[in-house]
Amino acid sequence: MERNKTYIKEPSSVETCQLLAKQLFYTRLASIPRRYEAFWKELDSLKELLKTKEAWNIENASMAALIGVECYAWFFGGEIIGRGFTITGYHV
Repeated sequence: MERNKTYIKEPSSVETCQLLAKQLFYTRLASIPRRYEAFWKELDSLKELLKTKEAWNIENASMAALIGVECYAWFFGGEIIGRGFTITGYHV
């Protein structure tokens, strides 16, 4: 905890919070090009994988199916939470 005291902004004020929010915004803005490049690199590798039938074995196909099921489960769970923890529908 002693090492991290240098990162604590004192006194805490509205101006300090605005400065930190601005720094966070520009830090995230600066990371967009790297994330953009990484996205296209991943997409290109996925395209190459889909082109070659030899690369698709049972392990790869089952992993892709498992990830698809997991994404659907997270979506369905979010829907239930969004409806107020009801499975059948919204409260009217």
